Amino acid sequence: MSQRATAEVITPDFPRAETETLGPAEVLSIEAGDVLVVLSNGAERYATMAFVSPYEPAVGDVLLVIGKRDDLYAIGVLRGSGRAVLRFSGDVDLAAEGGTLRLSADRGVEIRSPEVTVHASRVTTWAETLIQRATNLYQRVASMLEVEAKEARTVVAGSSVLQARTATIVTDETTTVQGKQVHLG
Repeated sequence: MSQRATAEVITPDFPRAETETLGPAEVLSIEAGDVLVVLSNGAERYATMAFVSPYEPAVGDVLLVIGKRDDLYAIGVLRGSGRAVLRFSGDVDLAAEGGTLRLSADRGVEIRSPEVTVHASRVTTWAETLIQRATNLYQRVASMLEVEAKEARTVVAGSSVLQARTATIVTDETTTVQGKQVHLG
């Protein structure tokens, strides 16, 4: 008859529930790369940020926290209101080769820079309301400038000059010229 060898597995005698953590934790405060969180058992602990993508948590966010004893790491966002921030040093290229690059947001898209340059064969803008504000606005059109509108109004606080080789004003009804002096010719 053959004899079987049996081994007894001995495990350390400490409560696993208190030393190992994997679960949701609410952010109480943010301090230099660490977050103070309250675990599901009510304990408050510091967790080191260990996200794959850059995220700046906010107080009240619920993070996924993992770790043993006091070595806790925040590895995910279960419910967040913080910001995802991408920061790079030097030049950055973002390209969609063979496809379309789309940026979208529920509340807005904002671009801030001392200078913005757009190179395109065609630019199309669709907006319910388009507001442009500038200290100076220069437009140079090589071929033709056409504006089509239901109504048009131009208000100039100082002088206004229209200079052209020829100019024509055509109206279906009344044309009014009003001023203290009108010089023709």
